[in-house]
Amino acid sequence: MRYTLSVALLSKLILLAACTEEVDRELVFDGPPGPNAAYDTAYCRGTARTYGVDQLREARQSGALIGGLIGALDADDGDRLDGAIGGAVLGSWAAEQGEFYEIDRARRDILIRCMQGRGHRVIG
Repeated sequence: MRYTLSVALLSKLILLAACTEEVDRELVFDGPPGPNAAYDTAYCRGTARTYGVDQLREARQSGALIGGLIGALDADDGDRLDGAIGGAVLGSWAAEQGEFYEIDRARRDILIRCMQGRGHRVIG
């Protein structure tokens, strides 16, 4: 059972890693991009990526704590440490994924507003 859970969790993590974050998607300009578009895009993407780092860390920590407690209390075979570790890993991952979607959308908005603030006609 534990081997099956580990394989399923690992496969989901690989699939999620392959997904493109919103901040990395191509920008849509209303007209031709300006002469500094590449430089400004790199700068604005870097700025957008810094948003939400603390929120993700807090989500991982609280998810690990709650998942660890539930895993320890719900251990079927009496191995509370093994249940706590498994619950902590799964809880951390689940909490981060729940928070990441909102942060990812906010990062895209920050990128677009940053580019517009630098004079680029970005519409999406």
